[in-house]
This record gives sequence, structure tokens and C-alpha cells, in this order.
Amino acid sequence: MRMEPRERERAPTLRRARVREPPRAPRDAILRIVSAQPWTRSSRLPLLLLGLLIVAACPQGPNKHDIYMEGLQIEGDAERGPCKLHYAEGQPAAQLSGDQLASCLARTQEALTKYDEAAKLGLDDPDFKKVHERARQRAERLEGMIAQVRKMERGLE
Repeated sequence: MRMEPRERERAPTLRRARVREPPRAPRDAILRIVSAQPWTRSSRLPLLLLGLLIVAACPQGPNKHDIYMEGLQIEGDAERGPCKLHYAEGQPAAQLSGDQLASCLARTQEALTKYDEAAKLGLDDPDFKKVHERARQRAERLEGMIAQVRKMERGLE
């Protein structure tokens, strides 16, 4: 019982809905419509000037979100680099040095500068506010830690 190709198309399980595309205008008709428009050089000039004005008015350079992302990148690099605590074998705690904390503070302040710049540009996202405040608190804690570690380093020497 072999089915011919036309019979297969007629079979109820193999039917497909056919979607017709709207009829298209011939190319010549479209060209006639476009060429019938009264576009002369003098009428194109104001449109060209308007387009140039819009492009020139667009802000150049990084926007507030780009600056925020740069700050996050700097802060992430600091956490993976100078702010990362290194534990020595057999020691119950990480050893801190004033130089390590100072470099961590410098990177955190770089990120904080980027966050301040993004805030000046008008970034008002709740997540941004949390990150900005957290960076401020971290910078304050690091300043206190540096002072304490420096006192301990001077006392031990």
C-alpha cells in the first residue's frame, strides 16, 4: 500500500497550514513612487542639518552605567589582589601589613571615585546605592585598620 506524493500531502496527519505573504509591489512601481517624491537638494539640506544636530547633541564618552561598571571592576580586582587575605600554614590568622592595607585602600578609593562620578551623572539605582555605601564603609574601616597596624608595626620594631 504505497501512497503517492500527492496522497501524502492530503493525509490529515501531514497537513500544514499555509501562510501567504502579502503581495509585493513590483520593483519598478516602487522606484516610480520614490522618484515621484519632491526631494530636491534644497529640501534635503534642512533634514541633513537636523540629523547632524541630533548626532552632535548626543553625549560622547562613557555614560553613568559604564563608569559604575568600571568601579565594580576596580573593586573586584582589589578584592582578588591586594585586599585578599593570605593565610600562612600553621597560623590561625592571616598576617597583615600596613603596605598591603594601604594598597587595598588605594584601590578601594579608586572604585569609590568612580562611584562618586557615576552618582554625579545621576545614577540612582538601589543596587548602586548599596554598593556605593558599602565601598565608603570599607574605606573607613581600612583607614582605621591601617592606623592600628602601623602602630603595631612601630611598636614591634
